[in-house]
Amino acid sequence: MNQELDLLDMTPTTPPPSPVGDSADSFLTFLSGFTPTQLSALYALVQSGAPATVASTEKLASSSSSSSLLHLPPPPRAAAAKKEKAPLPVLPEATLGAPTADSYRVPEDKIDLTVCLGRRIKGMEDKRWSPIIYAERQCGEPSAAGSDLCSKCAGRSERYSADPSPKCDWIGRIDEEPPAWAHMLGTEWADKRNPRFLGVSSGSVGSNSSSSASISSSDSVSEGEMPAASNSASASSSAAPPLSAAALKAAEKQKKEAVKLAEKQKKEEEKAAAAAVKEAEKKKKEEEKAAAKLKKEAEKAEKAAAKTKKAAAPAKVSNSASAAASAPAPTEVAGSLKLVGDALYMVLPNGNAYEYSEEFEVVGDYVGAFTAEETIDPDAEEVGKAESETE
Repeated sequence: MNQELDLLDMTPTTPPPSPVGDSADSFLTFLSGFTPTQLSALYALVQSGAPATVASTEKLASSSSSSSLLHLPPPPRAAAAKKEKAPLPVLPEATLGAPTADSYRVPEDKIDLTVCLGRRIKGMEDKRWSPIIYAERQCGEPSAAGSDLCSKCAGRSERYSADPSPKCDWIGRIDEEPPAWAHMLGTEWADKRNPRFLGVSSGSVGSNSSSSASISSSDSVSEGEMPAASNSASASSSAAPPLSAAALKAAEKQKKEAVKLAEKQKKEEEKAAAAAVKEAEKKKKEEEKAAAKLKKEAEKAEKAAAKTKKAAAPAKVSNSASAAASAPAPTEVAGSLKLVGDALYMVLPNGNAYEYSEEFEVVGDYVGAFTAEETIDPDAEEVGKAESETE
């Protein structure tokens, strides 16, 4: 019976509305605000067999103001939708040898001028190199007002301007060259370290989903702070599985061939340089020899001219030392001095050639006839000697 009789006036009265409600859903909603202690008490009450009246349940509910219907716990918040990140660019493939530095850069026609122009390298490491090298990608975040950089990149750039250090997490702008210390091909770091391409093997290339693990081991590591050589080697060996024996053998063979080719080219260059030096020295000696010969011939001609001029005066002629002792005094004859080879001779008008002493200016023995070719014929008889013997 929903009505109760008042003992005083015996008039039916209507009970106050139940805070639980009339439906099962309302009762379950009412129970959801109970604490564990209250639920245990309610369970004990039910197990005892006592009727679970509205008053008893209200007594349990009123023991804690925080668990009454007026103070039900707030509904759980809906999980915030996570912002989907754009997939990272794919690293260049190695089809004909190692990729070039240009293949790790963003082409000029691919740069989006409507978003941040900062350079980022996180997640772009290529483990096919030893030590590891990185490719670049555009930041792509919305640009701040009045700037072509986002707020984060603008802050990084400002800190780097005050203290140019890799710890500033600033890798430069995508439309400019990367810093000299960046672990990228084409930088001063690459020229000093000379990274070696190991080739393609399973797990050796950092993927877009898991490649960021090797660039920073914790959230505290800055993206711009490059790992040391030993850290790069250990990260590469721990993150990537070892190369196969065939790949290692091929890489070692390629390395030996490159070293052998470099040594061969160096030897050829040294040989060519030595040959050029030798040829220059030979040419120089030939020029010096030719100059000395010309000088000697000039001196000889000058000397012969001086002797010819000096011998214009009559000279005494004697056939021989023994003849000079027994023969009468030689007669003075006019002749001319001729230079044949390195010797000077007195040549008479009849062609007889005699030795001539420059020191004493005396004509010596007959040596032969002076020919038209300006040589001495030693077999020719002395002209005039036969006539003097006959007389």
